[in-house]
Amino acid sequence: MFNMCCVGCGTRKPACRVTGAICGFILGLFNLAMIVTTAVYRFSAIGMLCSLDVTPTNSPSSDFMDVDDTWTYQKDGNLLLAIWIFQVLGFMICVCVSMAPIMNSESTNSITRL
Repeated sequence: MFNMCCVGCGTRKPACRVTGAICGFILGLFNLAMIVTTAVYRFSAIGMLCSLDVTPTNSPSSDFMDVDDTWTYQKDGNLLLAIWIFQVLGFMICVCVSMAPIMNSESTNSITRL
């Protein structure tokens, strides 16, 4: 949020744009680290075994009698996998979109050199 506000202010102040770009880069690296960390734990042997477990995990209160099977470890594993896939796709889209201005400027520079 902070980096996007800085980029927005960067329409008037170049220093804000640079600050927003640096923050965006750092946040992108953090996001990539979290994607890798999630993959390491989710796709390890223990993580894959846990995602096969159908033990109920829905506990709306601290009373043992309230536990039901509407949510299980298997559903947790499937949810983590779906979120992980969306995060990877979103990260790749962000990288491709952020590279578009660089690729466009290189192609116009090579055309003007001819």
